[in-house]
Amino acid sequence: MPTMVEVYGLGAVALILLVLLFIWLKVRQIAAQELPQILVEELRRFQEDGGRQARDLREEVAAVQARANEVLVRTVNTLGHEQKDMLERVRQTVDEKLRQVLEDQRRHLLDVISALKELEKVELQEQEKAREILDQKFRTIQESNEKKLEEMRRTVDEKLHDTLEKRIGESFRLVSERLEAVQRGLGDAVPGQRRG
Repeated sequence: MPTMVEVYGLGAVALILLVLLFIWLKVRQIAAQELPQILVEELRRFQEDGGRQARDLREEVAAVQARANEVLVRTVNTLGHEQKDMLERVRQTVDEKLRQVLEDQRRHLLDVISALKELEKVELQEQEKAREILDQKFRTIQESNEKKLEEMRRTVDEKLHDTLEKRIGESFRLVSERLEAVQRGLGDAVPGQRRG
């Protein structure tokens, strides 16, 4: 689509061509003496028309340029407001997402802390149970060892007692036999005692 300047430019060229055609036709009809006066008059009219057209063209170009400037300013202002609104919405969305992420992380951290505390509690309970089991087993082993030691002591005491009784009995027997032998030997050595 041609611009106003191009349209007016083409109009001016067409006008000039028409004027030249008109002049050429007039030149053929008019004699040589009238030609300078006709040319001067046509040039003056052409200058007036050209000046008027140039002034109109300048005014129209200025008006178009002013309207274009107004539209550009309105468009820039609208775009600025839209961009500002869009940036504000983006900022609000990002703020909301960050709040959600922080809240989720806080809840997750609290869950982890709670799980760790529960795990620590369970672990302490398990340790306490294990300690109690170990204490019970230790007491059982200790009692078992004490019983075995008591049985071993009794067995040793019994064996020592039996062995001691046997040896004492044997010693008494040996002593008795020897005393008897000594008494017999004494009885044979002492005259006048009778044997019985």
